[in-house]
Amino acid sequence: MYQKINNRPFWVKSPWAKKGWKGTNIGLGKYPFTWRHLRFWSTEDWVEVQDFLKQEYDTGKILCPNAKYTGTIPYKTILRPLVDTEFKDVKIVILGQDPYPNPKHADGLAFSTFPNVKIPGSLQYIFAEYERDLGFPYPRTGDLSAWASNGILLLNSVWTCAAGKSNSHEYINGKTLWQLLTIEIMQTLGKRKDKLVYILWGKKAQQWRYMLDEKKHTVITGPHPSPWNAIGREGHAFKDGKYFTRACEALGLDTKIWRLP
Repeated sequence: MYQKINNRPFWVKSPWAKKGWKGTNIGLGKYPFTWRHLRFWSTEDWVEVQDFLKQEYDTGKILCPNAKYTGTIPYKTILRPLVDTEFKDVKIVILGQDPYPNPKHADGLAFSTFPNVKIPGSLQYIFAEYERDLGFPYPRTGDLSAWASNGILLLNSVWTCAAGKSNSHEYINGKTLWQLLTIEIMQTLGKRKDKLVYILWGKKAQQWRYMLDEKKHTVITGPHPSPWNAIGREGHAFKDGKYFTRACEALGLDTKIWRLP
């Protein structure tokens, strides 16, 4: 991906950097954040994303993932995958598309929901496979924060959307800006010496497969977890993919890292 994206070289420093602006304007202040080394935070792309989000909030738009807006962009919610899972702790990456478009569902982690809401269909299919594959009881809620704490990075390729409008932020000002952050995360993780597992569900997630070094890392694929694929709409069913045990076998991990309350 080191090519021209959005009509300019991939990494272009923010104009603020040329004026002596030091550090990275992530928006988290002194919060302990282990992904500060990403170059994306020092690009004009990140500045443009922030300007776009602030404009959306200031005009009364409700965005997903859902967080109260008090004049400051809710960075801890929007960047929650990176807040909840430290860089050094990542063992498994599950890549989604974008947040649930329902503000009552989207909590910032891919496929995860707030604990007090009905579990959406896609997550029901994930949990059914979780139960079959691991033999654990069906989870009580859709909250996947325990996975994030155990080194499972729950990442969406696009980090926000407008409420009720899936894929609405796939392009920001006509450009694929959020995806640049996802690209750098995937590239930076890929340079680590240790082996990782990537779980890619659905054709959109599998478009990112070309970035992964499969001689070094393990890539596990399957159809998107949805009613459409319960009987194999994409060629084979999501059911019985054994995604969870296969990931643990590849890394020599105990399956308890998947256990949810």
